[in-house]
Amino acid sequence: MVHLAFSSDSSETAIAQLWDVAAGRGVQRFASGEINTAWILPDSRFVLTESRLFSEKAFNIIRLWAVSTGKELWHY
Repeated sequence: MVHLAFSSDSSETAIAQLWDVAAGRGVQRFASGEINTAWILPDSRFVLTESRLFSEKAFNIIRLWAVSTGKELWHY
């Protein structure tokens, strides 16, 4: 079983961390300026995150992350 947890480091970077609950350890971290929501895709190889950014207008950014590397693969 895997679980996503959210936290913020001292630089106020949002972090979503994927946990292997059975093993009791973190598997991968996904860091971005802000993360509001995260989803683990059914094959457990990818994570999607959603961020709401506010400037003159509010807009959402969706990011696709590789679980194996923790790298952002795509955003929209």
